[in-house]
Order: sequence, then structure tokens, then C-alpha cells
Amino acid sequence: MVDIHHNFMARETWFGRELLVHRKGAVSVPRGTKALVPGSMGTATYIVEGLGHEASFGSCSHGAGRIRVVYPKSLEHSLVEEAPAAYRDIGDVLDDQEDLIARVCASSRSPL
Repeated sequence: MVDIHHNFMARETWFGRELLVHRKGAVSVPRGTKALVPGSMGTATYIVEGLGHEASFGSCSHGAGRIRVVYPKSLEHSLVEEAPAAYRDIGDVLDDQEDLIARVCASSRSPL
């Protein structure tokens, strides 16, 4: 079982100091622990393993993250908030974090 939440604060020791680490839009994934990094509703979710990167305080992103979507006001009522096109490509997100995490497996929607 992997239990992951985001937007939290934890007391942790980094660089020889006790700190309060606030993760907003990120999850704790110390070396050797597992985390979930979800894509959009139309793409894969990945299980990843932390690599213990100190500069990130043992963190990685908690998901694909939204990109800016521009639309005409006249379409406002017909838009779907969780549209896959509103999110960054999950593969690119994981590639950008290859020094923080290693891919363990993906949901059946996308291969590793």
C-alpha cells in the first residue's frame, strides 16, 4: 500500500538542522520509499521510488500539474475541468525528475 498526500508540513532533519518542511504540490519520497505520481484522468499514474536527493528535501512533484489553458468566454459553460489536455505530459514530468525518483511501474494506460 502507498499512502500519499500533498500540501502538508513535517518536522525533518536536513543538513544537520531540524526544519519544518512544507510541501505544497509535492510529496515526501525519501531514498527507497515509494510514492504515486498521477497523470491526468486520461493518462497513466506511476509508482516511483525515491532516490534521496538532498537538494529537494527528499521530495518530488505530486502529479502532472496543470498547464495554462486559454479559452473564449463564450465556451465557459461547456468546458470540462479535468480534461487531459489541461495537464502537462506525465512522461515529461517524470523525465524532469529523473534525479529525484525512479519509475517502478505505471498503470495499464501507459507503458514504462
